[in-house]
Amino acid sequence: MFHYDVRSSKKDCQPRLYLGPKLTVMGQVVSCIAFMALFVIFYTSRSEPQHISIISATYFKNSSIYPQNTMVVLFNSQRAWIPQKSLVCKSFIQASDQDKRKASDPVKLKELAHVQYMTLPTFVCSWNAYVITCPVVENPTGFALTDTGIRSRQVSIPFRKAVTENLGLVACFSPLFYFERWQVMFPSLEIYRQFGVSRQVYYIQSIREEIYELLQAYKYADAVDIEPWTIMEFGDTKHSVKDPNLELEWRNQAGAHTDCYLKYREAAEFIIISDIDDVLIPRHGSYLHELHSLVNQYPSAAAFTFGRYNTAIQSDIGPDHYSLQNLLDNARITMSQREDGKSVVRTSAVQTVWIHWPAIIKEGYKVVSVDEGFDFMVHLRNWTNTQPNVNSFTKDEISLHTVILSQNVSKLSYESARFISMYAKKEFKALPDDSVYYKLIEKCYNEMFYSRARRPAQCPGPARCKLPTNLPGIGCAVAEVTTMHSPINDYAIVHFPQTEKKIVIHSDGCRSY
Repeated sequence: MFHYDVRSSKKDCQPRLYLGPKLTVMGQVVSCIAFMALFVIFYTSRSEPQHISIISATYFKNSSIYPQNTMVVLFNSQRAWIPQKSLVCKSFIQASDQDKRKASDPVKLKELAHVQYMTLPTFVCSWNAYVITCPVVENPTGFALTDTGIRSRQVSIPFRKAVTENLGLVACFSPLFYFERWQVMFPSLEIYRQFGVSRQVYYIQSIREEIYELLQAYKYADAVDIEPWTIMEFGDTKHSVKDPNLELEWRNQAGAHTDCYLKYREAAEFIIISDIDDVLIPRHGSYLHELHSLVNQYPSAAAFTFGRYNTAIQSDIGPDHYSLQNLLDNARITMSQREDGKSVVRTSAVQTVWIHWPAIIKEGYKVVSVDEGFDFMVHLRNWTNTQPNVNSFTKDEISLHTVILSQNVSKLSYESARFISMYAKKEFKALPDDSVYYKLIEKCYNEMFYSRARRPAQCPGPARCKLPTNLPGIGCAVAEVTTMHSPINDYAIVHFPQTEKKIVIHSDGCRSY
């Protein structure tokens, strides 16, 4: 069955699906009616099974939003989620650990799973992300999914514990694929690090080897975490199901954002959800100082959405003469090119997220659009290695110095050079001074999305781009995993990682499969 409620002992924790900032009450009613109609249209009795492709399962012993001892399972499946039987969660304590518990504590628990869309479905795509929430025993050593069928089997699911460090502010970025534009990544990396993001989480599908090594250096310095982001893989169970990697919007980025959010939500008060080229520069002290100021002004805010303005930057293509100081000094913000905002989410009020705003939020909370006079994001979309005419600004362009003082630019440049010298001197010097993939990806995205007024005819994503896969001499770090395929019964098959996801270095270029 399909459930929209999430079991909770907290009266104010009943969630609702956020539909976006521009919908009126009537618009929300119309959207809900349309959603129900489309849901009925898309449901058909299918001969092929329901596929449950596990992204992650996260155990919350304590949480700011879930009841104690809750398991949250994030997975992908066909858009029409109509399983033959209701899913069931099973949790247990292995016999060897039972003597460590109080006699009154349960050693196993069996509960109906509460399933809901992770975000509002994307109807141009035939696959979507879902979440399961269910109560489990305290400190489980095992967790499994089954359903209410008499002859159904249970499938053991590996799970992780939510991170509980005291991080304050975390940034969760969209997955990187065939990535090579380190010249754009570096200012984002340093601005976020220096202004107070405790951990930047990079999801990697494929990335040039030298850039991966730079991120590894930042990881060793505790500034970055790296998460391998693998594709869906069905083995011999595929049958007539379309390739889910073609039918998940933008490399399953919403799934990556929520996976990151679930992992770090108990460690952080706020989490930034964005791409790496979207940079929030605090104009009122540190990030936390600015965000606490907004919370005091809007105590019922679930998230703060900041408008984004396209920004042109210039730098040398190679590391030898790359200057963060020059890049920031010459950056130009085009105020007539405003993009949809990106959000900073309050973890105590939000369960799942999307690229532009949160998805499932607490009742009584709302998403607040921040006035650009207070702050906004710069979108480092236009990068060139051609020196601009610094004395020639168009009437709708402003200097980045409008939002970041000259002395702060100098400090950013100095501190970044000091950090590189201490932690990543060799890695920075080794960064590539060529571009292999970017122009091909840009052309593909323009044809698929931007040239169509951002209304694609089919599910958009890099899996539809034709990119070279055999380029000897081009080192690339690629996410890989071995996947298990276990049927609950003839109508439901669970796919889950058999091994830890890992990054593998290939010497002949990047790949997505």
